[in-house]
Amino acid sequence: MIGKNKKLIVYPNPSKGNISVDCGFSFTKLAIYNLNGSLVNMIDFNESTDNTSLSLNLKKGIYFIKAFNENQISYSRLVIE
Repeated sequence: MIGKNKKLIVYPNPSKGNISVDCGFSFTKLAIYNLNGSLVNMIDFNESTDNTSLSLNLKKGIYFIKAFNENQISYSRLVIE
């Protein structure tokens, strides 16, 4: 069973594309979805991490970020200006 109890924090939010991601567990992948639920970016990390900084090239809009590993998953919303 996958746990969903850890908070995923994305900042600054709204952003112009440069973000930091902090999570309450170590994740190995980040997935970014648009409002239609389509996957727009998948980031695989060589080593698990509980925080990272990213420079995203996304169009203005609202996105959902999913951080996950084999046992846990967490979501957050991101606004790109």
